[in-house]
Amino acid sequence: QRPPRFRKFHYVPFPGGEGEWFLKLLQELERDRVTVVLVSLPNHIGTHVSNFQRREFMADLGRLARPFANVHILDYNRPERFDLGNDEYFLDGGYGVTNSHLSDKGSRVLNRMLADDLREILGQRSGRARGQKRR
Repeated sequence: QRPPRFRKFHYVPFPGGEGEWFLKLLQELERDRVTVVLVSLPNHIGTHVSNFQRREFMADLGRLARPFANVHILDYNRPERFDLGNDEYFLDGGYGVTNSHLSDKGSRVLNRMLADDLREILGQRSGRARGQKRR
């Protein structure tokens, strides 16, 4: 149950150096023709709401990955993609908490989803984002 008040956490954008090194890594992987899959893991709904600037994080990640056809983004940290409100899927997390961890049951659900998505990605070998709207 959502409490009336809880701590919310701001997204802190990556410093320039980390983003630059990440881009260099993606360039190397593209040159070597490696398929890259970046996965945003699901968080408990309370944690999801507490990290209220998640869209900004995903937008930054998308901007970094967008130039690379070999990079795919799988975003499972959305209520319409994964049942973030199912307490059985999480060991911890909640309102005012910065992160959470999947339970065995939640891990099995995610593994099935991930396996299906990886089959699709590796079958087509072209870059795109699943579960994320590109701007």
